[in-house]
Amino acid sequence: MTNSNSSADIADILSGYTFEMCVSELPENTILAIQLEIAENLTGQEWLVCDATHADNLARERALELAWAFRAEFIVERSTCSRSDAIVDAIRIVQDRLCEGAQDFIIAILGDNVGAFVQDAIDTDGRGHFLSQYDGEEREILVDGQRFYAYRQA
Repeated sequence: MTNSNSSADIADILSGYTFEMCVSELPENTILAIQLEIAENLTGQEWLVCDATHADNLARERALELAWAFRAEFIVERSTCSRSDAIVDAIRIVQDRLCEGAQDFIIAILGDNVGAFVQDAIDTDGRGHFLSQYDGEEREILVDGQRFYAYRQA
């Protein structure tokens, strides 16, 4: 961010942008610096911006919400069920017929392993997969020595 930007220049730069900020309390100038960093250096006009803690929590929440959509093999490998082709096929049938309605079924199959399932999903695909609706990418932004993560939404 260049310090020579006037309020009018900043307003022009940020016009048309939408930012959802999921960060701990930050001074307004830090929030503005993050927004300008995105506007000046990244493409896209709708962004989710998180600190690491919020990104981790939100990614876990969204991965859990999407448990029904994971590959049947991935689910079985992390479930309390013994692995068999019949169980994988049964999960696929339930997923195909119920879509989002299969969520409770999948959570029940995962049992006590649901936390490990969610963490494995994030470790496998990355937070960006769950937080960026546009391209699944996570972009790191460094502002005033603090790291933030931006996820393009549109």
